[in-house]
Amino acid sequence: MVLLGGKSREENGDDGDKKSTQMMNLGRFAALAFCRADILLQVSTNLAVKFCTGPAQTVFGKKDSELIGTNFLDLIHPDDQVTVQEMFGFGTQDALIKDLLVRAQTSMKVDPQIAISGYRVPDFDNDFSLAIKVAPKQTIPIGRNPEDRDTNSGVLISDAFMDAATQRIKSYEAAGGKPKVSMINIGDLSEAGIEAASTKENAVLRAIGQALNTESLGGDTAGRIDDENFSVVHGEGVDATALSEKIPHAMQAAAPETKSLIPKVATMDGASNGMDDKQMAKAMLYSLQEFTKNDGELPAGNLTTMLEERLAENVLAVQKFKEICADGSFDLVYMPVARLSDGTFHHYEALTRFRENAG
Repeated sequence: MVLLGGKSREENGDDGDKKSTQMMNLGRFAALAFCRADILLQVSTNLAVKFCTGPAQTVFGKKDSELIGTNFLDLIHPDDQVTVQEMFGFGTQDALIKDLLVRAQTSMKVDPQIAISGYRVPDFDNDFSLAIKVAPKQTIPIGRNPEDRDTNSGVLISDAFMDAATQRIKSYEAAGGKPKVSMINIGDLSEAGIEAASTKENAVLRAIGQALNTESLGGDTAGRIDDENFSVVHGEGVDATALSEKIPHAMQAAAPETKSLIPKVATMDGASNGMDDKQMAKAMLYSLQEFTKNDGELPAGNLTTMLEERLAENVLAVQKFKEICADGSFDLVYMPVARLSDGTFHHYEALTRFRENAG
């Protein structure tokens, strides 16, 4: 038996086989990883890129080697950096970041939209292991279209806010955060001496919008529901008292001569609890409707209980309607419709009138 470096040929052969198997496994793992991602990165706790492999040149405009040591935020579009920073700030060892949609920062005419997934790895200095994939369907992020925004306050309009809130809540949860949803009734601005459609009103509404966005997730998850009501998605570090104090300060700063208004603020748990996007949107809408209907008051609970209440109300409404139809507690009224040209009869319009004791 010939010894090589203190080991037999057989032993060295065994070591070679093990190394070959390890290399094959590494290659297999890499191939599987790239089935899900275009680029793989390791990012340190101070956000420096420590490892990168994949077509970085195509996505970020830089080679893999050029990204080493780069602050990861520098690779993200400025408008999306707050969102990504929150992702890192709330990432925990057991939290999976899943498909956070943001835009890359490049020198190209159109910055590509990318989906970021990953988690912290304790065995690697608690760094983030990230998988980046170019979004197959490039969409304009909510809030980037002027039509998504209220022209006076600058925050999102109601429909755009619902969509943005749903996305932001899920991204925030995936990074380990605990989202909250607050609803704010600012009252009638005319009572503070602010005329409708005036320059002063625009300045005050803009100040309120900026104050709410400052507290919101990603710095841009606040919405105007109607003339007097706003909503904002934020972290658990923001409470109702802070919001109720911040808004009057913003109003006074924008228009010092105005009377002070004390807004009504209600905050609820924004956890998705397994709801899909449509269910969350319904729960959010119902919560806002209850808040506006009840003059700034909100029943205790969270988005899940709000959805359950909405479903229960729908079931009850359907049941009542069936009872009305069954016992005939309604009347049909026929309204004649005439031609404008000569006043002759054209058709009847049938209207339903429910009786006072119906349902």
